[in-house]
Amino acid sequence: MWSNISAVPFLLTGFPGLEIFHPWISVSFFVIYVSILLSNGTLLFLIREDHTLREPMYYFLAILAATDLGVTWTTMPTVLGVLWLNHREISHGACYFQAYLIHSFSIVEGFIFIVPIIITLSQFPYCKSHVLSYAFCLHQDVIKLACADITFNRLYPIALVSLTGFLDSVLILISYILILKTIKGIASGKEKAKALNTCVSHISCVLVFYVTVTGLTLTHQFGKYVSHVVHIIMSCIYFLFPPFVNPIIYSIKTKQIQNGLEAVHHWISIPSFAVYISWLLDDGTLLYLIKNDHSLHEPMYYFLAMLASTDLTVSTMPTVMGVLRLNHCEMSHRACFLQTHFILSCSIVESGILVAMTYGSFFAIHNPPAAPFLLTGFPGLEAVHHWISIPFFAVYISVLLGNGILLYLIKNDHNLHEPMYYFLAMLAGTDLMVTLTNMPSVMGVLWLNQWEMSHGACLLQAYFIHSLSIVESGILLAMAYDRFIAICTPLRYNSILTNYWVMKVGLGVLMRGFLSLLPPILPLYWFPYCRSHVLSHAFCIHQDVMKLACADITFNRIYPVFLTVVGIASGEQRARAFNTCVSHINCVLVFYITVISLTFIH
Repeated sequence: MWSNISAVPFLLTGFPGLEIFHPWISVSFFVIYVSILLSNGTLLFLIREDHTLREPMYYFLAILAATDLGVTWTTMPTVLGVLWLNHREISHGACYFQAYLIHSFSIVEGFIFIVPIIITLSQFPYCKSHVLSYAFCLHQDVIKLACADITFNRLYPIALVSLTGFLDSVLILISYILILKTIKGIASGKEKAKALNTCVSHISCVLVFYVTVTGLTLTHQFGKYVSHVVHIIMSCIYFLFPPFVNPIIYSIKTKQIQNGLEAVHHWISIPSFAVYISWLLDDGTLLYLIKNDHSLHEPMYYFLAMLASTDLTVSTMPTVMGVLRLNHCEMSHRACFLQTHFILSCSIVESGILVAMTYGSFFAIHNPPAAPFLLTGFPGLEAVHHWISIPFFAVYISVLLGNGILLYLIKNDHNLHEPMYYFLAMLAGTDLMVTLTNMPSVMGVLWLNQWEMSHGACLLQAYFIHSLSIVESGILLAMAYDRFIAICTPLRYNSILTNYWVMKVGLGVLMRGFLSLLPPILPLYWFPYCRSHVLSHAFCIHQDVMKLACADITFNRIYPVFLTVVGIASGEQRARAFNTCVSHINCVLVFYITVISLTFIH
């Protein structure tokens, strides 16, 4: 059947440029592979053994699970072969057969329809490069290497996908229109909700499938200048994401399947734990790469690092593993509320980061990278910069040691486990962050004459400096309230300022600081900078950067003034702080005097 089977074999491709990380990348793929096999296999086992699941809906679900297994079995062996063993060669016959199975499983009725284009592949001569774009064989990838007229192989898949995909989509849409029409006639609201609930699983699976297909199509169509790694990742998502999540969706929304799964919780915990570890490794590797690869020190990758950090923070898996492994189903109200708070907070933060990434991409397209900003040390004193750096370095080390020791004492001395000292620890942590944000660039200018700073790094530094200033203002306000309660209502101090309350205040202060600075910082990415690129300081601040913009900066002038007024604690709160604690009011004065002085100077 295969006339070209004796020709030079095709060469599969892993992740170009990341070959040294292939063993680590393979861990995630293997975990997902095993998870897909176990979850879909468990689903098939339950449908086969449980007589209550002998209904058409579950038969179709079994067919879906079997199809997902078929897709995974077809693609993953060559993917893991490339990542683990660097086994890139694949014979023509094996490649055609893999492509046939992959495309056939994508449209289950396609085992007959796919035959014509696969047979023609076997007849083509291949005189160009034999290097494929992926770690598995796809029809559209193989035909690019053929030295023959591939018009039929280009048009036939388009017609086939249009016919099957469009027809399936239309029929699904019509079926749900009829379903909604029927549900509309149901009198009881409870019955309506019950009827709709039966469709949620199917709708979710349909969305998962079509969203991944659309994403892959758009990437191939419009991502000509995107890194090839992105194309590979999108292809892997298309083939692995639906088989991975389909069993989860039906397990969550189908009570009969949930009842059957309780008996095999300890088995389910294995892929769940593997996914958890894979999740930690993936995000950890991403953060490591962005931190150590200087070519990734760009806004897009900084936002990606924030997204990875947020994903790591989401605290769901410990309780999931407790239920599956230890049958630990109880949870106190406080722990439950705290977990809910963290999950919702992280979801909001993640949503904000995704919005910021969208803005970043938009600005990158409309405002290509310009010349870097130039930092300034001490003009006229460049010859003695190395001497000036000595007191700066001494202060830098003193700040790190002083605040570090303070955090260590509060952590280890149980007598200091009080709200006042928790706020003091937050203040010390904020001071450390401010110092770690601006001092590296200052020391770089003084020690190494490192004047240049990219736009992304400069704006990120400005974002952190100003955000942390607002955070510090909020902490000082919280400390004022703490002293007020301690003096005015001492008997109720412990009941009002609980650890949970302190944690909520801390999170609120952080979110206020980091979210309120997005509006003035994001436009700076968009502004053109046609004037001098020389900044006035050895670090980046908003009011310094915006002076260099050739654009309307009215909003950027007014917004920080409004934010400063709102962010400053009220006079009444300051008076109360003064009457209760001298050390706190000293901190307030030091902070606000420096802020006001800097504002007047600018």
